Amino acid sequence: MLLLGSPRLPQNGVFGNYDLPSNSNLPKTRLYGNYQLILSLCPSGERSSVMRMLWCWLCRAEMPMLDDQEFSEIAPLFRAGLESVKDYRAATGVPLKGVPLPERFAAMLVRYQAMTGYRETNPNAVWHHRLSLYGPPCKRCGKPLRTPRAKLCGSCKFPVDEPTV
Repeated sequence: MLLLGSPRLPQNGVFGNYDLPSNSNLPKTRLYGNYQLILSLCPSGERSSVMRMLWCWLCRAEMPMLDDQEFSEIAPLFRAGLESVKDYRAATGVPLKGVPLPERFAAMLVRYQAMTGYRETNPNAVWHHRLSLYGPPCKRCGKPLRTPRAKLCGSCKFPVDEPTV
């Protein structure tokens, strides 16, 4: 999957459609409200997945987010990277600061790039780029709530309505 440079989200709430020509093998992007979806294409031209761009509070930027199924492919690679770091530290005696993390998590970073088209160098960033960690968009500013159970928007401090049962 390739992640294209995206146009800015419209401020007036108008939905945009930024499709590429039908004979292109590049992903198609569409804007829906405050979310940008990146429709990836398989080599055969069929859609393989939808990549959702969402504001990341830790990165302070819009980042490609993994759904639970995509994250289930990344999680074992992350755990393998952690074991690799432990083994490296045991063999060399270096502190955690001296461990070459991109080298130890290379399999996970390569898989994340293949899934999203975004080249990430920080393994910890991949771990928190998961849709299920974030809440719905704020009704005032449109940024996602920091958690699904947030009572207040982390950006504009707008209170979240209590769900009616």
